[in-house]
Amino acid sequence: MADSKAVLTRLEKLGNEQRRKIYRRHGYAEPLYGVSFADLGALTKAHKGDHDLALALWKSGNADARILATMVADPARFTPELAGAWAREAGFRTLANYVGCLVARAPGGATLGRKWADSSDDLVRTAGYTALMEILKGGGGLTDKECGEYIERIEKEIHGAPNWSRYGMMYALIALGSYKPALTEKAVAAAKRIGKVEFDPGETDCKMPDPVPYIRKTVAHIAKKKSRKK
Repeated sequence: MADSKAVLTRLEKLGNEQRRKIYRRHGYAEPLYGVSFADLGALTKAHKGDHDLALALWKSGNADARILATMVADPARFTPELAGAWAREAGFRTLANYVGCLVARAPGGATLGRKWADSSDDLVRTAGYTALMEILKGGGGLTDKECGEYIERIEKEIHGAPNWSRYGMMYALIALGSYKPALTEKAVAAAKRIGKVEFDPGETDCKMPDPVPYIRKTVAHIAKKKSRKK
């Protein structure tokens, strides 16, 4: 295990006030160093798979350290109990998304994603939908039948969901239509019926995506990549 105190000291030196201001607008929780994602990526390469370091970084409570924890943690050791604790403790949307990405690579990730997508907690639900999207991108874990049911559920629930859950659900709908070819038209039709979804980005630059062109563009991109491999 790397020296967690040394890593935390390094994170503090890499942070700056300008990024802290930006991250605060995106809802990051304090304490916060304001470390760039390029620097987090470099630290991830240096410490990838150091699960004990990840546990120590998470325990620190620092926002940047916790994001790095999700990047270096060993998915094979990321138990459902630990995943649940991290999801509940995330505290802000970006971190919840990274917890979801880690869950997608962990044993039983699809089961956790399904469970969390049912949560009444906005951030846990966000993590759940993120996990399901990542699993879809990887090409496994969810049947066409199940994905069709998620499309129906998103259409039914999105307008009444919490603010950031609506945002995550829309991206989940895009993923369902993009990575499940048999369901592309079903997702497009649902998106058209859903129509405009109200969304408050707060002080961020986030915008609710227009799902239909997004799905069409992603499907075309995937097809193009496959044709190049032939």
